[in-house]
Amino acid sequence: MKKYQPKILYVEDDIDLSFVTKDNLELKGYDVTFCQDGKEALAVFNKSDFDLCILDVMLPKMDGFTLAKNIREVNEDIPIIFLTAKDKPEDQIKGVDYGAIDYIVKPFSIVFLQRKMCLSNNKYECISAYFLDKTKQRRRKSYKSQGF
Repeated sequence: MKKYQPKILYVEDDIDLSFVTKDNLELKGYDVTFCQDGKEALAVFNKSDFDLCILDVMLPKMDGFTLAKNIREVNEDIPIIFLTAKDKPEDQIKGVDYGAIDYIVKPFSIVFLQRKMCLSNNKYECISAYFLDKTKQRRRKSYKSQGF
């Protein structure tokens, strides 16, 4: 039986950052759909089901706030996390007003983002996958210390 992979819509216009972030999330077992602009992301969102949206604010063609507003018109319940360089309190408040459950300012730690994703998505699979990964790491260290 194939393990469920949470589906994430990730929207970021910085190609280098998006490559690293997408790659790290996929290594942790997420199914990541990447878009570079807001209009493309909205079209993709309307054609698929996602468990979580991670949005930049400063996007070409449609900014992240407008994208979040449009996503909320289609799905009131999907968790949205803003991942952005806009660090002013009024931007953070605006993000929450547009339906975000979290607002992470760049630069960020991928580990921190993953923890926030687990908490915001409230998926047992996500949290249990983290602890399973930690258990495997402890076992590997134990085997190595025993000479295996």
